[in-house]
Amino acid sequence: MNEPLGMAIGNSIEVTEAIECLKGNGTEDLMEVTLYLGALMLKLAGIETGIHEGKKRLAQLIENGSALERFKEMVQLQGGNPKIVERPTLLPTSCLSVDIFSEEKGYIQSMDAEAVGTASMILGAGRERMDSIIDPAAGIILKKKFGDFVDKGEMLCSFCTHDDALVGKARKLFIGGLRFGENPPEKRKMIIEVIE
Repeated sequence: MNEPLGMAIGNSIEVTEAIECLKGNGTEDLMEVTLYLGALMLKLAGIETGIHEGKKRLAQLIENGSALERFKEMVQLQGGNPKIVERPTLLPTSCLSVDIFSEEKGYIQSMDAEAVGTASMILGAGRERMDSIIDPAAGIILKKKFGDFVDKGEMLCSFCTHDDALVGKARKLFIGGLRFGENPPEKRKMIIEVIE
């Protein structure tokens, strides 16, 4: 993966984004990959004959609300609170939100997924060591991504954390993972190849 999918990096904020996807409000990149992978699973299971048919079926399930209802059932069956589907604010939220602003002007040519993921881990969304404690509310909410034009001083993202001391190191990594250019980059395919 060259860059993050969607706009959310972190546990509860990714769940919130997944709920939005199931409501039909997902970002283009996240929906493209999700529908393709789901269609591939339907094909492998013999439920659909091809990717196109599988994507069409999945899009219909999202549109008619069946996908969201099934997610709610799955949450309940696993002992979770199904009310989060209607009220994602019931998920853990960060007490500290820090906006990160661009130091450069131009089009985002690349966004290093590893650097962004590591920055999110530093904020508490992942484990640095096996005994590290995950903060389910921590993470990064992107405002700009690959191909977007950014002015100097414009907001790139928001960091979500419970510890102000973690922001500096995470910010340095995040900013260091961005490359800017004067011209818009060529649009890339989300799925380059399927290895069977």
